[in-house]
Amino acid sequence: MEVYPNPNNGEFVITTSNEVMNVTITDVRGKVVYTNNTVNNNTINVNLSDLEKGMYMINVETANGTMTENVIVQ
Repeated sequence: MEVYPNPNNGEFVITTSNEVMNVTITDVRGKVVYTNNTVNNNTINVNLSDLEKGMYMINVETANGTMTENVIVQ
């Protein structure tokens, strides 16, 4: 899984080698700030520009398992 650009201004792209089924992004306290259950694609464009600056955890679920990556919004 690749997240770019990172750090960013709240707009970023997630790419994977496998088709993504579900994306969940949480803040450092574990609160879900973004979810998408109807991706069915290898590339996801995310816009979190309305959120506070800080670090967020991206959880991506594919047919081959779940991947986690950090992203920094500044």
